[in-house]
Amino acid sequence: MSGNVKSVFLYGPNLEYVLFKNAINFAEEGAQIWFIAPEPFKEFPSGITILDKQILKNITFLYLKNATELLKQLNSIHTWYRIPEIIILSDFHVYRNNDEAGSVQWAYLCASLLDACKACSRKLEKVATLLVAYNTDPIGDKLVQSIVDLYFDNVNNTEELLPNCIIPNVAIT
Repeated sequence: MSGNVKSVFLYGPNLEYVLFKNAINFAEEGAQIWFIAPEPFKEFPSGITILDKQILKNITFLYLKNATELLKQLNSIHTWYRIPEIIILSDFHVYRNNDEAGSVQWAYLCASLLDACKACSRKLEKVATLLVAYNTDPIGDKLVQSIVDLYFDNVNNTEELLPNCIIPNVAIT
């Protein structure tokens, strides 16, 4: 297997809920998940309940406060203990640098995210999935729209995922 990757870009309201809901659903199916965020979560989003604490063992929470820390983690795959089948990146906007070099940095970050997923796919010999959440609709921002067009297979507005909030076309293989 050469390394198959699905990439999904999410935006809209209730992102945290949608990300947690999908992470728990994938974990219940036995998938290993990396849930990356810039800050620790104080509690699960309202409406999220975990009946079996064993499910949380399939989710590794990584708190990486900036793009430098994120890139360092992604580019050290050879040191990873648990290889994830799914990488979830919350708050992608936090990793955005708004200066002139920001577009190059963002492209590098997306390429590194996809490369890390491809490495996971190769090691696991199955499809790996990247879920990236952004706080606003990408259509109003030319840089974000160009990044989305280049690097992501699917784009979903969380409002369109109601009522179950499950991301379509993402299945555990």
